[in-house]
Amino acid sequence: MTTSSLGAAGHLATIAFNQAAGNVGLMFDPVLAPLPMVQSAQLRALGMTNEMRNAAVPTMDELGLPNFVFHSWYGVWGFRGIPAEIVTRMNAALNEGSPNPTSPRS
Repeated sequence: MTTSSLGAAGHLATIAFNQAAGNVGLMFDPVLAPLPMVQSAQLRALGMTNEMRNAAVPTMDELGLPNFVFHSWYGVWGFRGIPAEIVTRMNAALNEGSPNPTSPRS
């Protein structure tokens, strides 16, 4: 079993998949890490573990594994005492660069 981080969504998804399908050589990872290798055909994306379909990659539900949904999330951390104006600017920049979670991704 390959995993990027113990206890993370990818690790838990790998365990759940192997319980359902047996020991299979695969890895669940947040899409941004392997994306360049998928785009250059060095790696093949088999399925998405969220409810929103990617144009090129089916959801696990579409592949016959209903309710096989695992989400990753990331936090931004800072030291205590960061001035409020810096937090406000960082928050605005992060929100500007983040996709709307309710909009379909392609």
